[in-house]
Amino acid sequence: MDKLIREQIEAINTTMNRINELYAKWAKKHGLNYNSLMIIYAMYEMKICTQKQICNEWMMPKQTVNSIFMELRDKGYLIFETDSADKRERRAHFSDTGLQYAQNILEGLLQIEENVMKKMGKEACNWMLVTNQEYCRIFETEVDNE
Repeated sequence: MDKLIREQIEAINTTMNRINELYAKWAKKHGLNYNSLMIIYAMYEMKICTQKQICNEWMMPKQTVNSIFMELRDKGYLIFETDSADKRERRAHFSDTGLQYAQNILEGLLQIEENVMKKMGKEACNWMLVTNQEYCRIFETEVDNE
């Protein structure tokens, strides 16, 4: 194995894990756990979705997503509706109170993310996006072809 490539892979994986740790640290400072923050973040971005979509897109276990959805529902933050295309699926969206809660929770985090991107500059951000997408695309091809 190529030693330089192995070192680069380790550095990439360490950096990705560190970014997740920073989101978890931010969540803890604001009275949440990482998974709750990510679900609130996903719901805020997606507007309306199913638990299955969250599981698939955010790589979270069904039970974790369900527990957090039920907790948010019990607090009056989520509303469930039957999906007209698939009666077995229930789509969720924030209630007005839930949307306000999410905005209050996320406004500081979203500002931090924007500050980071501005400090990095457009060129570095574009480069990071393109290279991460390419890495993901090639990695997926390699996994699928294994």
